[in-house]
Amino acid sequence: MVAMHMGNAHMGHVTEAEFIKGCEACGVDSIDKWRGHLPTLRKQLGDKDMQKKMYTFTYAYAEQWEGVKKNVIVEDACGLWPVLLKNKCNFLDKWCAFITKKNTDGKLNIVTKDLWNMLYEFIESCDGKLEAAEDDGCWPVLLEEFCVEQKVW
Repeated sequence: MVAMHMGNAHMGHVTEAEFIKGCEACGVDSIDKWRGHLPTLRKQLGDKDMQKKMYTFTYAYAEQWEGVKKNVIVEDACGLWPVLLKNKCNFLDKWCAFITKKNTDGKLNIVTKDLWNMLYEFIESCDGKLEAAEDDGCWPVLLEEFCVEQKVW
């Protein structure tokens, strides 16, 4: 959340300009004020629009450069999803096991931005309950394969 307010471009790296931007955005100018502002940031995470904004931001924040392509590697995605979606999704462990197996089998190396975003939409559409998922034919193939494997469809 703090990185999002700072507009950090890369995970693990904060420029002085980004730090100042975050301080200004949060109205803080000392460590004590940052401590005092944390409950506000936590409360913001309860807002549905802020959750989606944070989820969307995290993809760009976690991207790895591979030549001219920017992607999130499977291992990083499986580390981030539980942090971002743990209270929204009852099948996240199964999903991460599924794509990790695809990665191990050499069938999936990265998580594209489309898959990242569509997973969020998928979770929203079934209220985080896999058994409530509907096959409307518009999900990425990987999500459809997952649902078939889980015997939902």
